Amino acid sequence: MNHYESLILKLLEEKQKRFPHLEYKGCTPEDIVTIMEAQQVRRLPDLYQYFLLYCGQGHFYNPSVAHEYTYPNLLSFKSNLVDIYKYEAENGRQISIKFPEDAFIFLQGGDSGFTYFLTENTDDNPQTFYLSLPKGNHKATNKTLYEILGGTL
Repeated sequence: MNHYESLILKLLEEKQKRFPHLEYKGCTPEDIVTIMEAQQVRRLPDLYQYFLLYCGQGHFYNPSVAHEYTYPNLLSFKSNLVDIYKYEAENGRQISIKFPEDAFIFLQGGDSGFTYFLTENTDDNPQTFYLSLPKGNHKATNKTLYEILGGTL
C-alpha cells in the first residue's frame, strides 16, 4: 500500500468512527481523467488521487465550506474562476493577480474563494494557496494538502 493511500484510509477511518452515518464513495479512474481535463492539468499529486479514488464522490459535506468539493462539482471550479476574471474585466475592473496555469482548484467557498495547489511539480503533498476574488487577496494557506483534506473530510 502506498504511503499516501494509507494516509487517506486513516483519515476516512477516523471520520467514519466519528460519523458512522456518512457514506463515502470514490471516483473511478475515468472520473479522475475527466476532472484533470476539466481543470486542464496533466498531473495530480498521489495524495489527491487517492482522496478522489476513495471519497471523491462522497456524500459528505463540511458546513464551513460553501460548495461541496466532490465530483462532479470539481469540474466547474476552474471555469468559475475564469468567469470571474472575465466578468471583472468586462466591467472595467482588472484583477492584477495572474492565476497559475498548473493550478488545480480543489475547494471553492462562496462565489469567489478558491483553494488550490500547483501540479507541475513532483510534490505529492503540496503547499496550498487561497485566492479571493474580486478583492484579489492571494496567499499561501500555510497548510499542506493533507492538512486541508483532514480538516474538510
